[in-house]
Amino acid sequence: MKEPSGPFVVSIIFLLVGGICIGVGLGLPLVNNPSNQMLTSGISLVIFGCTLFLSGIIMLVTENIKGWLSAIYGKVDGK
Repeated sequence: MKEPSGPFVVSIIFLLVGGICIGVGLGLPLVNNPSNQMLTSGISLVIFGCTLFLSGIIMLVTENIKGWLSAIYGKVDGK
């Protein structure tokens, strides 16, 4: 079992933090009385969380594609 690479760990952290931000952003206006300020901060948190989540998914996919390419065509770096 090889150790997970740096980008893989970062993308997992992005996915976790993004998911938490989405959950908190959706939950804040519901828990407190939904005032306008809470609603806007909740929406901004959801947008931030979605951005983190999507970037984490993109990082995971690009890492996997690199791995598949190197497995198919040999080492891409030439090492």
